[in-house]
Amino acid sequence: MTVFSWLPYVGVVSQSDSYIYVVSRATVPGRIVKRLGVFVALSAVASGWPFSVAAQAIAELQVAPSTVQIEVGAREGVLVTAYDASGNVVPSTDFGWISSNIEIVRVEPDPATPNIAYVVGVAPGAAQVSVTAGRAQAFLAVSVLASSGPSGVGQAFSLEILPNPIQLLPTEEVMLETRFLRADGQLAARGPLTWRSLRDAVAAVDQRGAVIGISDGQGVIQATGPNGIVARVVVQVANQGFAPEAARLSLSPAAAESIGVVVPGQNGRRMANSQLRWASTDEAVAVVSPAGVVTGVSAGAAEIVIQGFGQQHRLPVTVHRRVTEMEIAPPHDGGPIIIPLTGSVSFEATFYDANNTPVTEAVPSWAIQDPSIASFDAATGMATGLQIGTTRLALQGPSGLGVSWEVQVVGGDITFETSRFGLSVGSAVDLAASFTDANGNVLAPATGLTWTTQSVAIATVDGSGTVSGAGWGRTQIVASASWGAADTAEVFVQGSILVTKFPGGGGDIYAFDPATPTAMNQLTSGPNAEIGATYSFDGTQIAYVAAAEGGTQKIFVMDADGQNARVVTDSPDREGSPKFSPDGSQIVYESNQDIWIVNADGSNPTQLTFGEAAEDRPAISPDGRMIAYQSTTGRNSDIYVMSLDGSDQRTLVATEAHEAFPAWFSDGGLAYLSAQTTGRDRTRQVMRTDLDAGEPVAVSPADLRVLNFAASGDGSMLALVVEIREDRTLFRRLYLLPLRGPNGGIPIEVPREDPSEQFFSPAFRR
Repeated sequence: MTVFSWLPYVGVVSQSDSYIYVVSRATVPGRIVKRLGVFVALSAVASGWPFSVAAQAIAELQVAPSTVQIEVGAREGVLVTAYDASGNVVPSTDFGWISSNIEIVRVEPDPATPNIAYVVGVAPGAAQVSVTAGRAQAFLAVSVLASSGPSGVGQAFSLEILPNPIQLLPTEEVMLETRFLRADGQLAARGPLTWRSLRDAVAAVDQRGAVIGISDGQGVIQATGPNGIVARVVVQVANQGFAPEAARLSLSPAAAESIGVVVPGQNGRRMANSQLRWASTDEAVAVVSPAGVVTGVSAGAAEIVIQGFGQQHRLPVTVHRRVTEMEIAPPHDGGPIIIPLTGSVSFEATFYDANNTPVTEAVPSWAIQDPSIASFDAATGMATGLQIGTTRLALQGPSGLGVSWEVQVVGGDITFETSRFGLSVGSAVDLAASFTDANGNVLAPATGLTWTTQSVAIATVDGSGTVSGAGWGRTQIVASASWGAADTAEVFVQGSILVTKFPGGGGDIYAFDPATPTAMNQLTSGPNAEIGATYSFDGTQIAYVAAAEGGTQKIFVMDADGQNARVVTDSPDREGSPKFSPDGSQIVYESNQDIWIVNADGSNPTQLTFGEAAEDRPAISPDGRMIAYQSTTGRNSDIYVMSLDGSDQRTLVATEAHEAFPAWFSDGGLAYLSAQTTGRDRTRQVMRTDLDAGEPVAVSPADLRVLNFAASGDGSMLALVVEIREDRTLFRRLYLLPLRGPNGGIPIEVPREDPSEQFFSPAFRR
């Protein structure tokens, strides 16, 4: 706990960018003073919150009294007053109170009078109470003394001794407190007491109630009051080692801190500093008082020597450069820091000197108001939610810098960012989950979840939510929290390329991955041909063209594993070339030589193009704002673009060649097929163009007669349907063309199971 010398000076802390600066009240208003010429213990320190009161912004707080000394069990009120920058009192302010050690001092705000709170002595020792309001923070030093016990009225029926049981080292002393109680459990009038040890060889007691450990063992101390009422307390004496709570101490010059000493072998019991002897190995660096309060003198390193009970311990002390600024995380935004139940949030503080150089030796002091709601690990800076509720986390740094966060622990629901997604065998996806409130609002990233998969043969998941494809199919991933909240995501493991294959006159949709082109997964097997298959952007659905009842080609949609096929369109016209919008909510397609768009559930079909030209082969841009399509007039076709609603139709590519089959890359570039005849030379190449500038460039070899193609979303590969003549017979072969890496530009044919196989309409999953 940091101890301040309370001087008639007021300082505030202002925040600029991500730094917090100390500002002197004596300086010109608004001027930032980044260098502290001498140490001043601030009686009011702004918290750095960007929070304001509607009428008056709080500039500083003052508490009265600034120091309190009470006995264990006693209760004393303190008053806090808020002021604006002009020194005017700010009324009707909400204050937040927090004790640096609730095992010594407890704070009880007065709900009827917000600017009054009561400090209650819990155990002997010293603690610091901080109060925050708006941007300001003030501190109160509290010393708690041992008490002889409170007194009431009426005759005593029973007697109570505190603490009970007690633990001591040999020669260590503790003062016991007694309470006289009436039959109804209320305090009775105090009376004379007689003290006695039932095992003098273990512990002794004098008539003040002071117990001293003698030797290892278990003893009993007995108190006898009026009318023979008796109470006993168990005393456990053990020759255990003690140690300072902190492994090291870091101070600014003139800053002071009280050292806590505990006995690890006795459940971390805190000892009274007054029973120990204290010394500094270098008083030019740091000095220490008989009560264990260390004060920094000048920059350097020293050790505090702690002696007593036949033991000696050394606590390293570093006095660092004077700190003038502090950077914190998370930043203050005027609201609470949300921590899901069992989840964690990281808190950090970095200190800087007047030259903006980090002072790495400076160590923050942290205090959590109610550790039953949230725990805090100072070593890692992690606050973890333990039970639903609200508490405060206070940070105190050198030179009076300090902030306080309101921490709210919530037992929220779990919500995945995506509830359905597709991936390939051997690939992985990080499935992100958030804690959400009852209205679905995101509270914080979900942590501390338990992850399971319904089928490890299809997909596995690790403890951080990384899902890996193991085999073709559909399964579910479940993330659950300890309090029962859970969410489920459906995953489709499938090949990343779709193609229609005609073996022996059929026409079914297959999926495969470029790394294993011989392993094709058949998705359809109906009596009619299914062509023009395309994935939704999330890889969970496939739109395709097939003959419906009556034999007319319609748009169908099925799940990515080939299940749950349903008709989307029902017009009497022939339809084809479906493409999903990026969010999967709409499908653009061609119908009767015009471009249409329809909701993915089949509702609201809308015609987008009109006129004499034949428009088809639509493709929606990755940002969902534009549609590219081919428009054919007479014997020539060109590439056009328009907005998603059909407006702003304009030519993108128009040459003497035939341009067809537009396809988008994820960077906004557009690929298309260019076919032209020069004399006896006929070329059909895939070209790439950008919407804003630049000449089109060929991306497929000139010697391949490309009939149709697909482009991967990342632009790394093309799938080409190529016309090959063998023995006067034309065949449609499938090639993969890497566009990057050592094999870039070299087409690789996809093997055929049968020489007669034909391939049509390839499509990549985005």
